[in-house]
Amino acid sequence: PASFKILTNTFVPKLGKPWPLIGFSCKAFVNILLAALNASGSAIVTVLDGTKGLWTGLVSTDWFDCLNWAGGLPSPTIDAVIPIGLSRMPIIDPLNSPYAAAYSNIATARDVIIANGASLGMTTNSNLEVKRDWKNSGTFNPGLGTVTFNGSILNSIQTINLGTKLNERFYNLTLSCTNGAKGISVADG
Repeated sequence: PASFKILTNTFVPKLGKPWPLIGFSCKAFVNILLAALNASGSAIVTVLDGTKGLWTGLVSTDWFDCLNWAGGLPSPTIDAVIPIGLSRMPIIDPLNSPYAAAYSNIATARDVIIANGASLGMTTNSNLEVKRDWKNSGTFNPGLGTVTFNGSILNSIQTINLGTKLNERFYNLTLSCTNGAKGISVADG
Protein backbone atom coordinates (compact mmCIF):
# COMPACT_ATOMS: atom_id res chain seq x y z
CA PRO A 1 0.00 0.00 0.00
CA ALA A 2 1.04 3.58 -0.65
CA SER A 3 2.02 5.89 2.17
CA PHE A 4 0.54 9.37 2.34
CA LYS A 5 2.41 12.46 3.46
CA ILE A 6 0.01 15.42 3.39
CA LEU A 7 -3.69 14.87 3.62
CA THR A 8 -6.64 17.15 3.66
CA ASN A 9 -9.44 15.64 1.72
CA THR A 10 -12.77 13.92 2.04
CA PHE A 11 -13.66 10.46 3.24
CA VAL A 12 -17.13 9.30 2.27
CA PRO A 13 -18.36 6.34 4.33
CA LYS A 14 -21.27 4.41 2.94
CA LEU A 15 -23.36 5.65 5.85
CA GLY A 16 -23.49 9.31 5.01
CA LYS A 17 -21.89 12.67 4.60
CA PRO A 18 -18.22 13.55 3.85
CA TRP A 19 -15.73 13.58 6.72
CA PRO A 20 -12.64 15.81 6.71
CA LEU A 21 -9.28 14.04 6.71
CA ILE A 22 -6.55 16.14 8.22
CA GLY A 23 -3.35 14.49 9.30
CA PHE A 24 -0.35 12.52 8.23
CA SER A 25 -1.65 8.97 8.09
CA CYS A 26 -4.65 8.51 5.86
CA LYS A 27 -4.73 4.74 6.17
CA ALA A 28 -4.70 4.84 9.96
CA PHE A 29 -7.40 7.52 10.10
CA VAL A 30 -9.65 5.70 7.65
CA ASN A 31 -9.27 2.43 9.54
CA ILE A 32 -10.10 4.08 12.88
CA LEU A 33 -13.09 5.89 11.39
CA LEU A 34 -14.39 2.75 9.70
CA ALA A 35 -14.04 0.78 12.91
CA ALA A 36 -15.82 3.50 14.92
CA LEU A 37 -18.68 3.60 12.42
CA ASN A 38 -18.74 -0.15 11.95
CA ALA A 39 -18.89 0.66 8.25
CA SER A 40 -17.02 0.25 5.02
CA GLY A 41 -16.11 2.87 2.49
CA SER A 42 -13.36 4.38 0.45
CA ALA A 43 -11.11 7.39 0.71
CA ILE A 44 -10.42 9.89 -2.02
CA VAL A 45 -7.03 11.34 -1.20
CA THR A 46 -4.98 13.95 -2.99
CA VAL A 47 -1.35 13.44 -2.08
CA LEU A 48 0.57 16.69 -2.18
CA ASP A 49 4.28 16.25 -2.39
CA GLY A 50 7.04 18.18 -4.02
CA THR A 51 8.59 21.59 -3.68
CA LYS A 52 7.33 23.26 -0.53
CA GLY A 53 5.54 26.52 -1.29
CA LEU A 54 4.99 25.80 -5.00
CA TRP A 55 1.55 27.04 -6.08
CA THR A 56 -0.51 24.44 -7.96
CA GLY A 57 -4.00 25.97 -7.83
CA LEU A 58 -5.27 22.40 -7.60
CA VAL A 59 -8.70 23.21 -6.15
CA SER A 60 -9.21 26.99 -6.07
CA THR A 61 -7.57 30.42 -5.96
CA ASP A 62 -7.48 30.43 -2.12
CA TRP A 63 -3.95 31.17 -0.85
CA PHE A 64 -4.84 29.67 2.54
CA ASP A 65 -6.02 26.27 1.21
CA CYS A 66 -3.16 23.78 1.57
CA LEU A 67 -4.49 21.74 -1.35
CA ASN A 68 -3.36 24.57 -3.63
CA TRP A 69 0.31 24.24 -2.64
CA ALA A 70 2.71 21.37 -3.34
CA GLY A 71 4.43 20.37 -0.12
CA GLY A 72 2.46 22.83 2.01
CA LEU A 73 1.82 26.55 2.33
CA PRO A 74 4.60 29.12 2.24
CA SER A 75 5.79 30.29 5.65
CA PRO A 76 8.47 32.52 7.17
CA THR A 77 10.98 29.83 6.16
CA ILE A 78 9.38 28.66 2.87
CA ASP A 79 9.18 30.68 -0.37
CA ALA A 80 5.91 31.26 -2.24
CA VAL A 81 6.65 30.25 -5.83
CA ILE A 82 3.91 31.06 -8.34
CA PRO A 83 4.63 29.53 -11.76
CA ILE A 84 3.19 30.22 -15.20
CA GLY A 85 0.69 28.01 -17.02
CA LEU A 86 -1.93 27.37 -14.35
CA SER A 87 -5.62 28.09 -14.74
CA ARG A 88 -6.01 29.31 -11.13
CA MET A 89 -3.67 31.90 -9.64
CA PRO A 90 -3.56 32.71 -5.90
CA ILE A 91 -5.67 35.39 -4.27
CA ILE A 92 -5.15 36.42 -0.66
CA ASP A 93 -8.72 36.90 0.54
CA PRO A 94 -9.12 36.14 4.25
CA LEU A 95 -12.76 37.28 4.36
CA ASN A 96 -13.82 34.53 1.94
CA SER A 97 -11.39 31.78 2.91
CA PRO A 98 -12.57 29.12 5.35
CA TYR A 99 -8.90 28.40 6.15
CA ALA A 100 -7.51 31.91 6.74
CA ALA A 101 -8.34 32.03 10.45
CA ALA A 102 -5.95 29.11 11.05
CA TYR A 103 -3.18 31.49 9.87
CA SER A 104 -4.48 34.52 11.79
CA ASN A 105 -5.78 35.83 8.42
CA ILE A 106 -2.18 36.63 7.37
CA ALA A 107 -0.42 35.10 4.39
CA THR A 108 3.33 34.68 4.93
CA ALA A 109 6.33 33.74 2.81
CA ARG A 110 10.10 33.90 3.00
CA ASP A 111 10.41 35.12 -0.62
CA VAL A 112 7.52 35.87 -2.96
CA ILE A 113 8.44 34.72 -6.48
CA ILE A 114 5.93 35.43 -9.26
CA ALA A 115 6.93 34.05 -12.68
CA ASN A 116 6.48 35.96 -15.93
CA GLY A 117 2.88 35.28 -16.98
CA ALA A 118 1.76 34.34 -13.44
CA SER A 119 -0.11 36.55 -10.97
CA LEU A 120 -0.87 37.16 -7.31
CA GLY A 121 -3.91 39.08 -6.09
CA MET A 122 -4.97 40.62 -2.80
CA THR A 123 -8.34 41.86 -1.60
CA THR A 124 -9.58 44.44 0.88
CA ASN A 125 -8.10 43.95 4.36
CA SER A 126 -5.73 41.23 3.21
CA ASN A 127 -2.21 40.96 4.61
CA LEU A 128 0.96 39.39 3.28
CA GLU A 129 4.16 39.25 5.33
CA VAL A 130 7.40 38.83 3.39
CA LYS A 131 10.38 37.73 5.46
CA ARG A 132 13.01 38.20 2.76
CA ASP A 133 12.63 39.30 -0.88
CA TRP A 134 9.98 40.17 -3.48
CA LYS A 135 10.72 38.84 -6.99
CA ASN A 136 7.89 39.67 -9.37
CA SER A 137 8.32 39.02 -13.08
CA GLY A 138 4.56 38.62 -13.53
CA THR A 139 1.53 40.56 -12.32
CA PHE A 140 0.72 41.71 -8.81
CA ASN A 141 -2.79 43.01 -8.12
CA PRO A 142 -2.55 44.63 -4.67
CA GLY A 143 -6.25 45.36 -4.28
CA LEU A 144 -6.66 47.13 -0.95
CA GLY A 145 -4.20 44.85 0.87
CA THR A 146 -1.07 45.38 2.94
CA VAL A 147 2.32 43.89 2.18
CA THR A 148 4.65 43.97 5.17
CA PHE A 149 8.36 43.40 4.79
CA ASN A 150 9.47 42.11 8.16
CA GLY A 151 13.01 40.84 7.88
CA SER A 152 14.70 39.67 11.04
CA ILE A 153 18.25 38.74 10.03
CA LEU A 154 21.03 40.97 11.37
CA ASN A 155 22.29 43.48 8.75
CA SER A 156 20.08 42.01 6.00
CA ILE A 157 18.49 44.20 3.36
CA GLN A 158 15.30 42.92 1.73
CA THR A 159 14.85 43.62 -1.98
CA ILE A 160 11.93 44.36 -4.27
CA ASN A 161 12.35 43.08 -7.84
CA LEU A 162 16.14 43.23 -7.84
CA GLY A 163 17.02 42.91 -11.53
CA THR A 164 13.53 41.82 -12.65
CA LYS A 165 11.34 44.85 -13.40
CA LEU A 166 10.67 48.44 -12.47
CA ASN A 167 7.64 50.20 -11.04
CA GLU A 168 6.05 47.68 -8.68
CA ARG A 169 2.75 48.95 -7.28
CA PHE A 170 1.60 48.28 -3.70
CA TYR A 171 -1.58 49.59 -2.09
CA ASN A 172 -0.09 49.68 1.41
CA LEU A 173 3.58 48.82 1.97
CA THR A 174 4.79 48.45 5.54
CA LEU A 175 8.28 47.91 6.90
CA SER A 176 8.67 46.16 10.25
CA CYS A 177 12.21 44.85 10.70
CA THR A 178 13.61 43.33 13.88
CA ASN A 179 16.90 41.90 15.20
CA GLY A 180 19.06 44.45 13.38
CA ALA A 181 17.67 43.93 9.87
CA LYS A 182 18.34 47.06 7.80
CA GLY A 183 15.14 47.42 5.76
CA ILE A 184 14.37 47.21 2.05
CA SER A 185 16.07 48.27 -1.15
CA VAL A 186 13.81 49.53 -3.91
CA ALA A 187 16.52 50.32 -6.47
CA ASP A 188 14.80 48.17 -9.12
CA GLY A 189 11.33 48.11 -7.57
